[in-house]
Amino acid sequence: MPKRMLECLEQIVKELDVLKPEDFLPPVAKLEPGDTILMEMNDETKRLCSLWNKSANENNSFVKDVISRGIDLLELPEEEQQKFLYSIDKHKLLEGIMWFSVRKQTNFFNGDVGIRSNWMIVKPAPPKDTSPLGNTSTGSIWKGDILLFPF
Repeated sequence: MPKRMLECLEQIVKELDVLKPEDFLPPVAKLEPGDTILMEMNDETKRLCSLWNKSANENNSFVKDVISRGIDLLELPEEEQQKFLYSIDKHKLLEGIMWFSVRKQTNFFNGDVGIRSNWMIVKPAPPKDTSPLGNTSTGSIWKGDILLFPF
C-alpha cells in the first residue's frame, strides 16, 4: 500500500477514535417523496458520515477562503496546494469507506442507497430527471473539478 494512503488511513482512524457523539454532523438532505427508509445508521456509520461531512466543510472553507483572496488554487504556494490535494484525497477515501459502511450495515449492495437527515439510510426515489450532475441523493454536486457539499 502506498505510504501516503497508509498515512491517510491512520489519520482517519485517529480522527474517528476521538470523535464524540455530541460532535457528530448528520446529513442534511431531507427525506424525499418516494424514498424508502431502510434503517437508521449505526454509531460506526454515523462516525464515518460525520467525519466525511467535517472534511467537506473544511475543504469548502478552504476553497471559499482562496476565492475570497481573489486567487486561483494553482497560484497557491506548492505546500498549500499539496495540503489541499491531500485533504481532497482523504475526503475521497473517507467517502468510499463511509458508503461501504452504509452498504455493509444495510446489506444492500445491489442498487442505489442514500443518506438523509435524522441519520436515515434510504433507497432513493427514482430520479425525476436525468441531470448531467448525476445522482445527488447525498446533497453533493460536481462543479468543475471540485466537489461541493452544500452542508
